[in-house]
Amino acid sequence: VAVAAAGARRAAWGVRAHQWRPAATFAMATPALLCKPSSDGTSVGDCPFTHYARMAMEIAGKPYEPRPTAPADKPKWLLDEHGGSMPCLAPNGFEDGAGAVSESAKIASSALPPTEADTVALEAMKSLFPAIAKFIKNTEAPGEGADVDLRAGLCKELEGLDTLLQTSGTPFLAGDSPGLSDASVATKLYVLATAAKHYKAFEVSEATLPVVAAYRDRVFAHPSFAKTKYAEGDAIAGWGAARGA
Repeated sequence: VAVAAAGARRAAWGVRAHQWRPAATFAMATPALLCKPSSDGTSVGDCPFTHYARMAMEIAGKPYEPRPTAPADKPKWLLDEHGGSMPCLAPNGFEDGAGAVSESAKIASSALPPTEADTVALEAMKSLFPAIAKFIKNTEAPGEGADVDLRAGLCKELEGLDTLLQTSGTPFLAGDSPGLSDASVATKLYVLATAAKHYKAFEVSEATLPVVAAYRDRVFAHPSFAKTKYAEGDAIAGWGAARGA
């Protein structure tokens, strides 16, 4: 009887101990995405790579917390293990760098694995952003100096996108709904729609590239893009700095 009573007491204690254990013991940390801050210091700043990673995570429905991080606020683990590079996804939260990833393409693809169509589109569009960046950084007036060749090179990349979209026959590069390649391309087109328009008077024309223009409008209207885009003014200011303005 005494043994049975002791066993009952232990069983009861085990139940009570389980019930009393704080819920926080079982809580998982929300991954933190360390990224460039806006000029206000609290909003997410201009960075197409952060935009790419965020849009992919939004499409995939992955939980994360954007953490705009000024240079002085970068944690030691980010500086020591990633050279301070951002965006950086810390799966265990801001203070813990274990398992952190500081390459936007890896962050995006781990959240939203590419389909076969994504792989084809990403390969075809791998030169789009370098063409955009070189074009915007050029400070010569339209039609003067290197602007001519840089503008032609960018138009060639956009014509390639036009062909890719027409060949796919689907609303998005990934298919009927946006995928990894759409997150990559859409966030580059945003740079065109903001900084290239402001500094180089360049826009994707509905007259010459109607398929690309329609795709741009469609993907810009998607919730995953709208939720993660940074302010147009930040894009203009950021590229202005890159131009030496």
